[in-house]
Amino acid sequence: MPRKKKLGHGTKVTVNAVAFDFLTEFTPPSISRATTDVTVMDDEAVDSLDSDPPDYGSISLNGLYDVDSVEDEAILTFMLNDDISEREATIAVRYRKTGTGTAPAASTWTYNTITYTGRITKFEQQKVTQKDKMMLVIEMKVTKKPVKS
Repeated sequence: MPRKKKLGHGTKVTVNAVAFDFLTEFTPPSISRATTDVTVMDDEAVDSLDSDPPDYGSISLNGLYDVDSVEDEAILTFMLNDDISEREATIAVRYRKTGTGTAPAASTWTYNTITYTGRITKFEQQKVTQKDKMMLVIEMKVTKKPVKS
């Protein structure tokens, strides 16, 4: 039986079809539902109702920042758009699922894609020390149910 690769190895991310090429870390959202206490005096135990719709959480992308990158600049320009209806982004995360060979050329790899829709809430360049590369953090509040394909 062949060994499975690490799930994150080979992950590709696009923001509105713009590739985020230097991804180093992706944090998926934590989906949750708030609860409301509906316990009454006649109940034998505490009771609560969960909210609908759920909170689809936030995602975070970390990677290397290149001040000359057209892709990084396109993502920042998108976030700074003054029209809120134009700031809704689609982030597609493509994971390697199974396969053999060296992906993507000359291989039999298959992929899963999860598409998130939301608004970019943070575009942060991390501090740089003398020996480190400049890092970038992008955060997005997910506003619709993620779609897996």
